[in-house]
Amino acid sequence: MVRTNRALDYLVAALLIAVALALSPLGLFLTKGYPSLTLRGVLMTLALDVFLLVWAGAILTQGRWRRFFFHLIVWTFPLVLLTGFEALAHAVHLAERILPITDLSVLHGKGRLPAYFSDENRSVAADPGWRLYRPRDGDGIFINELGLRTAAPTPKAPGEWRVAISGGSTVWGWRVLDVDTVPADIQRLLPHTARRITVYNFGIEGATLEAELLTLKRFREIYAIDEVVFYTGSNDELKTFWEATTGRKQFDNFIASGFELGKAARRVNALLQGTNASYLAKFESEILPKVLRDNSLRRGVVAAEDYCRNTELDCVFALQPTLVTRKNHPAGEARLAKSYDILLPGMALLTRQMYRDAMAAGPTGRMYDLTNLFDDQTSPFFMDHIHVNEDGNRMVAQALVPILLKGTP
Repeated sequence: MVRTNRALDYLVAALLIAVALALSPLGLFLTKGYPSLTLRGVLMTLALDVFLLVWAGAILTQGRWRRFFFHLIVWTFPLVLLTGFEALAHAVHLAERILPITDLSVLHGKGRLPAYFSDENRSVAADPGWRLYRPRDGDGIFINELGLRTAAPTPKAPGEWRVAISGGSTVWGWRVLDVDTVPADIQRLLPHTARRITVYNFGIEGATLEAELLTLKRFREIYAIDEVVFYTGSNDELKTFWEATTGRKQFDNFIASGFELGKAARRVNALLQGTNASYLAKFESEILPKVLRDNSLRRGVVAAEDYCRNTELDCVFALQPTLVTRKNHPAGEARLAKSYDILLPGMALLTRQMYRDAMAAGPTGRMYDLTNLFDDQTSPFFMDHIHVNEDGNRMVAQALVPILLKGTP
């Protein structure tokens, strides 16, 4: 019988145990400082830990116990193999390859941006108002002490004309640096005139037009605003769609974080099912008429126009383009649009109808529908349903500059 080098056995077993402890949830917490691990992370690390510890047991024992541990290795190997497939699927973003929900490749930095955009605590509820942001100055992102992503208010210069660009995350600048936001682009594109025009970013993520008006009321006098450009529409139609259907719950469940293989399976199933034609017919005949009777976008336009008139503010409204209303999509963006047609059936129809209704109710000469802004372009702009890349923001700014100048004395 061949005698093994027990010292080497002990060394290898000790190394396996050390690796298992380092990769355990407790080890990751102590070494990386993670406040918590997801269920996916805990289960994957525990599966690997068990496999490593079983190997250590097989090395340390002999005879009957060694055979027992080798049986455990065989029994646990499929679990480890599944964990490996899960890690690989997560590494290659398998679910997004099957049915994409976002496409960060259209961004100049391919989505390599500060972790700030993933910080769920970057904004807080405001009273009065909608939401405001925690002050910040770094990594190309500046949030002033008032909670806006724009310059702090200063005394107004003689002859200066101040313009607030109001909107949701598309104005605020989702996943782009300050220099690439729509308000910053507008400021750069303004022609040199005798009158000094200063542009401020009043965008707040998730803001409907009603919420935009709350922000404007809070800061209008502080910034001595003369004109407001409401670049709006998408948050109202999204909120309306969620409230009129069970779409929000289904969508959240669909994109919920968890096992990548599970997400991939859900997306394969959705892709195979395709667009639900019967649901679309029901949406158009039953749901849409009810929605249009209480169109929040129309109400928001009327309320904002009343406020602007009463405060002698020059206000214009530009309804923003969305992914599902763009007529011509490049190849990559076409896959993204197909995903949203499947996941949000009826959204394109709802958007067009809500926009048409709001345009009819709005002030003459102050309503602009930018739905077709990207239709004649061949480049991809959308990274999801409503957000566009840096080039898209620049095109939006180019469309808004002449609209803004119409209100300038």
